[in-house]
Amino acid sequence: MLFPFPQSGMRPYLETKSPISTMVALWRQSLMQRSSEVNANTPHLALACLVLALGASAAAAQSFQFQIDQSQSNWTYGGTTSFGPIQGNPSNAFQIAGTVDMDLFGGGSPIAMGQITSTKGLVTPDINAKIVTPLGNVSASISNLVLSLSSDLFAVAPGGGFNATISGTVASGTATIVLPFLPVQTVSLAGLQTNPVAVTGLLTHNGASITVTSFISLQVLLDPAAFGGVISGSVDLQGTLVADHTCGAALSASKTTLSVSAGGAQALTLDSCVQNAGDLYLVLGSASGTSPGIPLGPAVLPLNLDTYLDFTLANPNSAFYPGSFGFFDSSGRGSAAIDLGTGVSPNLAGLNLDHAFVIANLTTGIIGASNPVSLALVP
Repeated sequence: MLFPFPQSGMRPYLETKSPISTMVALWRQSLMQRSSEVNANTPHLALACLVLALGASAAAAQSFQFQIDQSQSNWTYGGTTSFGPIQGNPSNAFQIAGTVDMDLFGGGSPIAMGQITSTKGLVTPDINAKIVTPLGNVSASISNLVLSLSSDLFAVAPGGGFNATISGTVASGTATIVLPFLPVQTVSLAGLQTNPVAVTGLLTHNGASITVTSFISLQVLLDPAAFGGVISGSVDLQGTLVADHTCGAALSASKTTLSVSAGGAQALTLDSCVQNAGDLYLVLGSASGTSPGIPLGPAVLPLNLDTYLDFTLANPNSAFYPGSFGFFDSSGRGSAAIDLGTGVSPNLAGLNLDHAFVIANLTTGIIGASNPVSLALVP
C-alpha cells in the first residue's frame, strides 16, 4: 500500500473549498450519522459507540489550577472583640489574589463533580482596623494574610451551579494590636481555622476557559491565650471569589520519525480539559510548515495550507489516519495515529510533516487548536 501523499499536479487547496466550510460539512455529516448508523461495516459505527459510551463511563478527576481574578474578588472584614466591634481604618474593603486548585470530574454537562483541594488566597492590601473604646482607639493590623480554603466533593448541576462546604485555614499572617497604656501585641495567626460554612457557587465554561464564582463568608476566632489574655473575639471575612482557568490543547507523539522502508505508525495523544468532554476534534497535517498557520475563529491552527492538509481533511479516520476525527472522552482526551503502513515509496524519504488538531463545540463552533508535532520520513 502506498502512502497517499498528494502529487504536485493536484489542484491547489484554495481553488476548491475553504478549510472551515469543509470541516463544518464533515462534522455535520458525522453528527447526523452517529445516531442512525448501525452498519458494522461503516467507519461511523465506532464513532457512534464512542458517543454512547461517553454518557455511561465513569470519569477520572482532572486537576486544575485557577488564577484568582483579583479585580472581581472583592471582600470586606468586620468582627467583634472584647473591646468592641472591629471597624475599617479607614476602609474595611480588600481583595483576594492568588490561586485555587480544583479537581473536576467529567460525565456531566460537561462537569459532573468538583472539589476545591487548596487555595492560596493573599489578602491585599493588608488589613488595617480600629476598635473604638472609652479609653481610646485600639489599632489592629494584619499583614501578609494568606487564606487556604478547601471543600468537600460536590455535585455540579447541568447549569453549572453547586453547593459545597468550605473550610479555611490561615496559612500565614501577623496581627499587631496596639492598646492604650499596654505593650504592643504581635502574634502569628498561622494555623488558625475557620468553622466549615455552606456556600453556593457557579462553574461556567466558555470555549477554552472555566470560571468558578462563589460567595463565601468566613469567621476566624481569635485565641485569647495567643494575645496574653488581653483581647478575644473573632474576625469576619466575606466576599466573592472569582477564579479562571484557561484550558490548553496539547498534542504529543510516540515518535518523531518513521522509516518508509519499515513502515509503522506514529501514535498521537490528544489532551484537552474536562469541559471539552464530548466536543469534536479533527487532526490535520501540513507538509509546508507551521507558520503563519490558519486563523480559525478564536484559534490559530499551526499548519500551513497545502495539498497534504487537503488530503488529511478529506480522509479522516482512514487507514492512514485512524482516530483522527472523533469526540473527546469524558476526561477531555483522545487518541489518533499517523499510520504509514508498508510498501511506501522510497521517494517519500526526506519529507517533513506536521500535525495538529482543532477542537469544535457543537454549539459555539471552533474553540481551540493544539500545538503541532512533527514527523520526519526517513529511508
